[in-house]
Amino acid sequence: MSIRVGPGTRVTLAYTLKTSTRTGRGDVLEERTPENPFIFEFEKGQTLPAIEAVIRGKTEGFEASLGVAAKEAYGDFDDELVAIVALSTFPKASDVQVGMKYSTRGPLGEELTVRVVEVDEENATVDGNHPLAGVDIEIDLRILAVEKSIGESGEEPGDGSDDGGSNSGRILH
Repeated sequence: MSIRVGPGTRVTLAYTLKTSTRTGRGDVLEERTPENPFIFEFEKGQTLPAIEAVIRGKTEGFEASLGVAAKEAYGDFDDELVAIVALSTFPKASDVQVGMKYSTRGPLGEELTVRVVEVDEENATVDGNHPLAGVDIEIDLRILAVEKSIGESGEEPGDGSDDGGSNSGRILH
């Protein structure tokens, strides 16, 4: 009997993540192959809720293609998370380069990782949005394996065939 994806299961996926051909060019952003799969615990906040919704109750070999709107994927782009910062505020201003990441506080005081997206002689523009914020995406996936998870107590949960409660969180993979 094949194990179905559900609470208490570990899922192994191969997938291709690309920009939406409906709103973009369909550029491949990330690919996980059978040789380098993505493995996650179902309903532990380790992948997008849209992926979990599609694979719930499915078994090894299931394939799907899905489109995910930006808001449901990595969120809408938030202009408030972009700021121009004087280079003098960085520990070593001469080392600041596009692509570097720093930890700071967001507009509501929350911890936030920002990326440097532009640098000039005096300032750096930093962006706290996920790199894919505001981007509609498409995902082609295939379930390579479904296994029972071993819980923190060391006990195996059920076979994952029950619907159980939902504890899906947002993953910014």
